[in-house]
Amino acid sequence: MAASTRNLTIIVGLVAFCAISFGLLIAGIVKQRKSDETCSGSVAKRVSNPQVISFIKKVQKTYYRMNPNKIVYMPDVTISNIRQEFSAYDAKPSSIKKRTDAARTLLAEINNTKLNEKNMLPRERKAVAQVKHYLQSNFGSPYDENYYAGDWMMGPNYFCWQPICYIGSDLGAHFNTRSYGFQPKSVDDVEFVIESIRKHGRSVVQYVENMKYGIKAGMVRSVEDCKSGLNSISGRFKQVSRKNKNAILEESFVRNGIKDKDYLKKLESTVQSSWRAKYKKSVQESIDEALINDFGKHIEMFIGYVKNNYSRHCVPDDKLGGLGLLPMDFVWVNQKEDKSQPTTKKLPTGEQLSGKKAYEMILPYFTTNSMTPDEIHNLGWSMLNSLYPQALELAKVHTKETISSKAADRFKAEVVDSPSSYFNSTPIPDNESNADAFLKCTSMETAKLYCPVRYKSMLSWFDYVETTLATLHPKIRNFFYETGDRASTPNCPVRMVAKFNPSSGSQSYSGAGSGCTRPCYYQLPFYLTPPGPRYNAISVAAHEARPGHHTQVQGFNEHFSTTGSKDVIDWLNSETYYTAFTEGWALYSENPLLAQGTDIYKIYPLQKYGMLKWQIWRALRLIMDTGFHYKGMKRPEAAKLFKDYAWDTTEKATKDLTRYQSDPGQATAYMIGQLAIWKLRNYTKSSLEKAKITFNEKEFHFHVLSQGSSPLDYLDTYIKEFVACKISPKNDGCKEILESKRKINKSVNKESTAAIDFAFEEKPFFEQYE
Repeated sequence: MAASTRNLTIIVGLVAFCAISFGLLIAGIVKQRKSDETCSGSVAKRVSNPQVISFIKKVQKTYYRMNPNKIVYMPDVTISNIRQEFSAYDAKPSSIKKRTDAARTLLAEINNTKLNEKNMLPRERKAVAQVKHYLQSNFGSPYDENYYAGDWMMGPNYFCWQPICYIGSDLGAHFNTRSYGFQPKSVDDVEFVIESIRKHGRSVVQYVENMKYGIKAGMVRSVEDCKSGLNSISGRFKQVSRKNKNAILEESFVRNGIKDKDYLKKLESTVQSSWRAKYKKSVQESIDEALINDFGKHIEMFIGYVKNNYSRHCVPDDKLGGLGLLPMDFVWVNQKEDKSQPTTKKLPTGEQLSGKKAYEMILPYFTTNSMTPDEIHNLGWSMLNSLYPQALELAKVHTKETISSKAADRFKAEVVDSPSSYFNSTPIPDNESNADAFLKCTSMETAKLYCPVRYKSMLSWFDYVETTLATLHPKIRNFFYETGDRASTPNCPVRMVAKFNPSSGSQSYSGAGSGCTRPCYYQLPFYLTPPGPRYNAISVAAHEARPGHHTQVQGFNEHFSTTGSKDVIDWLNSETYYTAFTEGWALYSENPLLAQGTDIYKIYPLQKYGMLKWQIWRALRLIMDTGFHYKGMKRPEAAKLFKDYAWDTTEKATKDLTRYQSDPGQATAYMIGQLAIWKLRNYTKSSLEKAKITFNEKEFHFHVLSQGSSPLDYLDTYIKEFVACKISPKNDGCKEILESKRKINKSVNKESTAAIDFAFEEKPFFEQYE
């Protein structure tokens, strides 16, 4: 959301980390309004605002007009809509500019519209905050869709968040038999399908041209960043990357779509004979030919280009950290600066490129506030200076050394670097860590055959985490309502799975939708050396599962979402995602919720270090992300920070450095969100106790979780309204807030659910949480 339009000011806030498990002082930069009517206890009478609904409908219509590659997800979509409007993702720079300008025009319109937000229904006021954030980030696409940032010419990143990464799932979702995809009936329909396949291939070709332009303009990635981009796009097209263009027929989006045995069952009786007479081959043969020669060929070329050509122009990591030093002055060739090739440093339309300005444009998508890079950087150092002494003290207690440096060295040797802290009983052999292994070990079945040491380690890791989850569950029951009208905890189970991207070093989570048509996934990185560690299992399990992402994401899916509704606000909810809230909640779950609200670390004292280490890690993220993308930090400097403060030189640290280089802004959201939620908790507790009202932790969490993923500024306003209503419950608008209940979805759009499940293997970034 454009927080600058809300008359925000910056204050330095001190938030006390309660001394249940340890004493910790938060020194943070926090944004809040100059005047907050909710603090005085006034809550206005709520009425629906048709102006808001009308504007969001306009945004929705514009979005699908600008993005016909997403038309299958449009509410009330029909086969006719797909037939008339579907087209491939348009990667031309001029088209990216049109989409950027359209979002900016709509954002200016809503910012210039006078809205009495205090009198709106809560969900409509939230929608205003959401739609502003959605438009500020170019229809919710912070990367590749902001023409003026120039990141659209830099190729796929670590998470493969670029629209080109979903071009296969777009094709599969529109042409399938599982949901409401288009199935041809006539000769003209078959021609449409084949032409659509060709358009997807042409889009891939255009995307490669964009990357070539980026080289000339000086907008390129570092060497390790380039490798992670190659791994991510190869993971999207596993079969083609392993074999060749013909393997496009083996990709899941093809097998479950156009190659499904029932895909052509609606063809009219004369089509096959007419088609063969015209083209000398069957309909299926023609479709297969188009898939191979007009799409698979270009995917093969794309992967080959990233691997063999683009990689030659990637900049050494000791010369380039991230956006902060872009654009480069000269083209780099084989890790050397070619002074004979100065870069243009300009967009195709002539505007000057600036990596720092690009970062400033991207950053609010993840923070959902208006904190500057300098403020975030300083917050990181402030938090680090509060947290690191805690780790040193723990090391002294564990080792019985009184000198800090000796305690740290001994603790690292005995705990951090000890083989017993990890899940591999024997060293990981080289042949299970090289490129050949990446191609062979792509599932647990193949891993058992070709990567047996890693496979055995992964099974041990699975067992350890599952035991940890069982240990945690009874400890957190007092934090949430589990039954009744205010239930917020999920019923869908969590399954441990391996994540086979060789660039991945983090555990992650994926929810399952309101219908729980499959288990939720807790993903462990398969290619991590060494696998683990054990000492952080409690903290990470709390983050990814209960009471973190699983409680928050799947709990919302089951109890608060409105799947199948035709309301345009529900559409906006499904289209938007707020990293600061989602990852902030997960980090808040680690600390203070688990660390200070349970006795878990008294029972498992060494696990307390794991919690502290990951708190330090998140503070370092603030420093590194802003350092890479704004202050000109290079990789060796960041690696030294990990070594000095997190005591970590493992592959986890190495892979995370690449992640922060590759995905500007994302890493800042965790601690910013954590501190915001923590601050609201402290505000709620102190305000209610001052009014002689008992603070109910379950009730507080119910109101936070019921809002779903929200901009932090909106969450701040809502919780303060809740507090005001608790103090003065008879005020206008308070009944709706105080009597909030979970929703029961009686009408679920099964076709919509099927379409979402169909695309799961290539899930968008907003459906995976790390």
